[in-house]
Amino acid sequence: MSSLTQSKRASSSGEIRERDTLAIAAGRLRSWLERMRFAGIEPHDALTSPLLKRTPLGRSRLLRLIALQGLRRLPLNIRPLLGVTHQTNAISLGWALSAYAVIDDASTRDRIADCVDGLDKRAAHGFSGLCWGYYFDWQTRTDYKRADVPIVVSTAFIGMGLLDAYAATGVREYLERARSACDFILRDLNRSEHPAGFIFSYSPEDHEQVYNASILGAALLARVGAATGEHELWDVARGAVDAVVADQRPDGSWPYSRGDHRSFVDNFHTGYVLCALRDYIEATGDDRHSGALERGWCFYREHFFDDGEVPRYYHNQTFPIDAHAAAQSIVTLVRFGETALARRVALWTIRNMQTREGSFIYRIYRRHTNRIAYLRWSNAWMLYALAQLVRNDEKERA
Repeated sequence: MSSLTQSKRASSSGEIRERDTLAIAAGRLRSWLERMRFAGIEPHDALTSPLLKRTPLGRSRLLRLIALQGLRRLPLNIRPLLGVTHQTNAISLGWALSAYAVIDDASTRDRIADCVDGLDKRAAHGFSGLCWGYYFDWQTRTDYKRADVPIVVSTAFIGMGLLDAYAATGVREYLERARSACDFILRDLNRSEHPAGFIFSYSPEDHEQVYNASILGAALLARVGAATGEHELWDVARGAVDAVVADQRPDGSWPYSRGDHRSFVDNFHTGYVLCALRDYIEATGDDRHSGALERGWCFYREHFFDDGEVPRYYHNQTFPIDAHAAAQSIVTLVRFGETALARRVALWTIRNMQTREGSFIYRIYRRHTNRIAYLRWSNAWMLYALAQLVRNDEKERA
């Protein structure tokens, strides 16, 4: 046997082992999430504590922010002491829909139906269409969001999960729910004027101009329009997409938001923008922004990975290494055809961040590690990421 043949066989054997590792890791994560019934804790759930609610925290923006950020940064989980319980975040069920649509095994239909039932129970009331928020109050430096106020990020991801479920099962009710979510985006969100179009607000109660949030809403409109033939949805989506693309920086990046101090460039929000822009282009056939997509992709590929496998949090800073950023890295890389790098990122993340129970820890900092397994942040999106990668590998081997 020639050395070349031996080398090829060794390489093939190594790839098989890697793919088996990915499939096993995805299966372990799925088992953990299903044991948890997609209920868990959140990085930002401090304000659900009944003990904290009895203090002046609820009346002070600064104290709310300190409590939320303090609990999020603490590497020990003291939530049981504070009375913070496991709950289900609607967006976790939306991401589960996308994951199960990819997994597509004998239990897919039942699992999807269970998720949709859970989403129906958690939908916000009093709006033009189906919509969802978080189950907890949360405070940022710029804004305070009340529990269950619907937000475009959750609604868009859930809507896209419903579209994925429709594609996998053919159940038209799922498409109808996704179409209903479009009515929330069209009628209930505020629109900030922009020279190139407009930017959707984060929720009906604000006028924040967050690029990833706005283009996620546009992507849902575009995908639903393609599924239903309502091309007027594309007209609205175009205005939001044009505004986001117009504010792309010369290096190909996007800041988090427009009109305030949040000018940082991070991994997963950039990934959201890129995948949403690609969704829009593919759904509508409007390729005017193909150049912007390519510039954004090149920036992402060049700035968010250390040593060819470690997902960076910021474009100019590795730490903290974050499970959600790792998951979005895998999703983005697979979407743009960089499957070899996606596999390396996934394998590194599995080795360094997956627990014996199958869940993924929160973050690795420069000097310490936060091993708390947050269900939505670290695990629900990771299930979709690994499912996508495993399915892509299966297609390559077929």
